[in-house]
Amino acid sequence: MMKLWESLTVILVVIDVLSTARGANIVVTLLIPAPSSHVNGLSAIAGALTRRGHNVTIVTSSSEGTKGFQADTYNRSIQYKFEYPQELPPMEELDREFLDLAFESSLTKQAEVIGMIFTVLRHGCRCLFEDSATLALLKESNFDILIGDAFDGCDAMLSSYLGIPNIAVTTAERYPLFNERVYGIPFPSSYVPFGILPLSNRMSFAERIASFFEHHIVVNVIGWTHFRALDPVKIKHGIAPGQSIPDLQARAELWLCMTNPAFDFAHPIAPNWVAIGNIGDTPAKPLHEDYENFIQGSGEHGFIVFSLGSHFSEFPKPEMAEAFARVFSELPQRVIWRYTGTRPRYLGNNTMLVNWMPQNDLVGHSKARLLIYHGGVKGVLEAIYHAVPMVVMPIFAEQESNAVKVEVRGMGRRLQKDSISYQTVKMAVTEVLINPSYRANVTRISRIYRDIQFKPDDVVVYWVEHILKFGGSHLRSKALELSFIQLHSIDVLAFIVGILAKLDNFLMMKLFLVSLSLFIIIGAVPAAMGAKILVTVTMPMAGSHAKALSAIAGALQRRGHDITILTSNFVGTKGFQKDEYSRSVQYNYELPPDLMLPTEEPEKYFSDLAFEADLKQKLKVFGIIFHLMRSGCVSLFEDSATLAKLKEADFDILIGDAFDGCEAMLSSYLGIPHIAVTTGTKYPLFHEHTFGIPAPSSYVPFDLFPFTDKMSFLERVASFFEHHFIGKLFAWPHFSALNKVKDKHGIAPGKSIPELQAAAKLWFGMTSSAFNFPRPTVPNYVGLGGLTDAPAKNLPKEYAEFVEGSGEHGFILFSLGTHFSEFPNPETAEAFARVFSELPQRVIWRYTGPRPRSLGNNTMLVDWMPQNDLLGHPKARLLIYHGGLAGVYEAINHAVPMVIMPIFAEQPNNGARVKAKGMGTLLEKDSITYETVKEAVVDVLENPSCLENVKRYSAIYKDRQSEPEETVVFWVEHILKFGGSHLRTRALELSFIQLHSIDVLAFILGIALVIVLLLYSCCKRCFQCCLKSKKTKVE
Repeated sequence: MMKLWESLTVILVVIDVLSTARGANIVVTLLIPAPSSHVNGLSAIAGALTRRGHNVTIVTSSSEGTKGFQADTYNRSIQYKFEYPQELPPMEELDREFLDLAFESSLTKQAEVIGMIFTVLRHGCRCLFEDSATLALLKESNFDILIGDAFDGCDAMLSSYLGIPNIAVTTAERYPLFNERVYGIPFPSSYVPFGILPLSNRMSFAERIASFFEHHIVVNVIGWTHFRALDPVKIKHGIAPGQSIPDLQARAELWLCMTNPAFDFAHPIAPNWVAIGNIGDTPAKPLHEDYENFIQGSGEHGFIVFSLGSHFSEFPKPEMAEAFARVFSELPQRVIWRYTGTRPRYLGNNTMLVNWMPQNDLVGHSKARLLIYHGGVKGVLEAIYHAVPMVVMPIFAEQESNAVKVEVRGMGRRLQKDSISYQTVKMAVTEVLINPSYRANVTRISRIYRDIQFKPDDVVVYWVEHILKFGGSHLRSKALELSFIQLHSIDVLAFIVGILAKLDNFLMMKLFLVSLSLFIIIGAVPAAMGAKILVTVTMPMAGSHAKALSAIAGALQRRGHDITILTSNFVGTKGFQKDEYSRSVQYNYELPPDLMLPTEEPEKYFSDLAFEADLKQKLKVFGIIFHLMRSGCVSLFEDSATLAKLKEADFDILIGDAFDGCEAMLSSYLGIPHIAVTTGTKYPLFHEHTFGIPAPSSYVPFDLFPFTDKMSFLERVASFFEHHFIGKLFAWPHFSALNKVKDKHGIAPGKSIPELQAAAKLWFGMTSSAFNFPRPTVPNYVGLGGLTDAPAKNLPKEYAEFVEGSGEHGFILFSLGTHFSEFPNPETAEAFARVFSELPQRVIWRYTGPRPRSLGNNTMLVDWMPQNDLLGHPKARLLIYHGGLAGVYEAINHAVPMVIMPIFAEQPNNGARVKAKGMGTLLEKDSITYETVKEAVVDVLENPSCLENVKRYSAIYKDRQSEPEETVVFWVEHILKFGGSHLRTRALELSFIQLHSIDVLAFILGIALVIVLLLYSCCKRCFQCCLKSKKTKVE
């Protein structure tokens, strides 16, 4: 029977591999009539998929054809019929008008430019849907998926019309029509510039006001106008009745974005948002003889490349060209200038004018010294790739934002288009050429840019095939399903205010408001070669926390790094394998006398407390845990010999469990950077100011309560309090007690412990999209779900014989983790024993309490079990478990359904996830009876959907682009080489008030109030004058 099972497994694996390898029928769309730079990213994506063996069809307008697509990047092309829109001037006049308008700096002229662009976009979309022959051809082609440029929403309409999923591609970081409702990602206007205005992630108060209006007013105005004009097309063709075009855009299974953290400012991202900024990078090819001879004549001075992109090969005013020509004539460098206007009078012999240039090959030449450019993202990324400094003269759209990024990163200077003169051009060009810091900065950022774990082609292929196999629902944020009011908890706040308004006791209301103010004030506090690496588990009783740190240490040790582990002498090296480190250090630890644990059987006392349903007893459990953590940290810093040994060791970096903040204190004390590891998905002491990640309480559960990402109103009220109050209640006494240790040892004066935690260069989290609910994240947060996975080994003889005797019914595993091997009440054990005795399956139960009277012959009691090896056995049918993360991942890895009986900490939330994803059910520890146990166990065993779901999520869980161990090594070495400042969001440096734009809202409300009062005063005065005049006439 077992051989049959193994054969079936092999056949299923082969079928899965073959189905993945079989070429999918993919349509790549570029529906913009004049796409210019937008074609580059899509061409590279199409090429990667074609080379993989997929059947790729490209759809473009007849006005562009296959321009920009190489012949080997697709199998077939389709062009829809495009006719020039009558509402615009003739094409020859439009080009000139567009040039003149784009160089204007006034808002009205810029608005005209944007209006012209969107007119062409809308007309292109209308032409596509009026071309019935092309629509019929697309319908008949029976595509599996659509991959399209998401600029205007037409690709989303087409995918809905064809009834196929779509992957959206953005050739810029963000488009004007995109907002939080499209991506499902929070974009705080306080530190995430939108891309139209020239703002960085460090804004003044006035800039944050402008950013606020850009996010919430400008974008909505542009979007409303554009989508309102496209709605008749959508309605005419019966596309998704009842849904808006932004709703269709938001349904994208995945977003592929031309971004890279070396260039873009760090901001929140979602699991279905994938950066492929390097996708168009290519090494420089040899130049034509004319270019090469001209360049070689530049000698040691090198040459400058000057191009303003596809649309701007001349200036609206001749004096602009004269200013550049005069500056160039005075330089020792030679200049290659893409220019088709009137030849400037001042043009020197060192300047070559061309109609077209091989820009990437020129910028990649060893003699290239400077790129003068308009700031289009492709050219900027080419310059970064080849490490060439820039002078950026932005003209319109996101170019302003790109220019700011170049300037902020120190890679070049920004040149204002409306202040072009001989003096301004000379100052910008000369400074970048002479100042070595620009070359040094762009060289450093180029190294970061090139230091990627996977080739962009491989990233594209992996994610497209992942979506083809599994869809994207497990990656999409629930923010997309909430209304504005629900998303921002406005109804929750209104409910709380309403409750306060109904309070009869004025003193109670006052006390509540004072407490609320205090919490707001608390929240507003600003909050290559073998390296020597210190891996720390400073908690005195590490338990399951050592497992992930052990796997990380082992990965780095095998890579050739020198690993030292630091633990307490209470646990020693327990949980670490000998080949996973070079040496170990233990600090001296003794149980604190004020812990109030009984001297006899302290673990049983703790276990009994954890099973209590009373809130007071639950809080007591947390109190004991945090007291133990603090005592461990105090013991470490009182062990002067260990501290001296650590100081002398001169480590390069610290990697530690981030549960309580002691690792952050130790890294600051040692003066070395640190990488924080969370062995859960989130800890009680962590909040937005630790990670720098927005965590809306409306759809991101905090982990203490058994909530999913789909909450009722009352659950969202509880989640709001959990996020904003309970976390602070845990943190305040804990950090207050640890501050004494910090101050005594002079650790980072003036900084709080949460600020030290927030200084982590990188965060490793044991998360996986197969298990975790989609939520915002940031570039310096790396998921390592699956790191501790191991293939099942052969079972010891006694287990193997027992398991094989179960026949076709298989067996059940029952374990409640390291700390809970018995129950406080014998009745609980009896309930389980009685249920097990009635089952056809055999049961292996880790249990050390009194033998239950109802125990059947089909149940084996053990003190310890090889849990992973048992779960990996083909006869495993069910895991009954407390919900610890490591065991849940083992069950998902081996596709075994679960009954989760959570006991404390994040286990209720883990259980809620298992149930929400249909991989099992929840069993409440407070309501254990024969009936409840039997109902839960039988339901999971007999319901085929649980097995189907866990198999599906197991396949998603295992579908990785690389093994977690490789990810650990890449990111640790990346941080060792470059640090982590380019990955950290600006949110970590803002106060609560600044982060949430409370001061901006207060300013706007203040201005509005003043206007209302002035209007009221004027109306009142006018009314009085009218009355006075009427009275005079009567008299």
